[in-house]
Amino acid sequence: MSQFGPAYPTRIEFHDFLEWVARRFADVVDGTAVTAVNPVPGSPDVLDVVTALGTLRTRNVVLATGLTPNLPDGLVPGERIGHSRDLLDRLDRVADPRRAPLTRSSR
Repeated sequence: MSQFGPAYPTRIEFHDFLEWVARRFADVVDGTAVTAVNPVPGSPDVLDVVTALGTLRTRNVVLATGLTPNLPDGLVPGERIGHSRDLLDRLDRVADPRRAPLTRSSR
């Protein structure tokens, strides 16, 4: 905040920021039905995500379920599975917080 009140970005600055962010997610697949997420044998940090478009290999999967904390049947909260509401309480146990995917709802 400055002496003249809060400093908000201009519409153009905000647009530039959103474009910058979008470029960082150019390889994200959105709006595609996932039929399976399978571990890759011999590679504990890698998953195969099966979709109608084919199989994608990844190290991270983000599942956005809405406003209410929810995990699909079969997923149990643990070291690598959790909800963003618990992130601050768990941050000291995250090996590399720069690689922690975080999803939240927005209005």
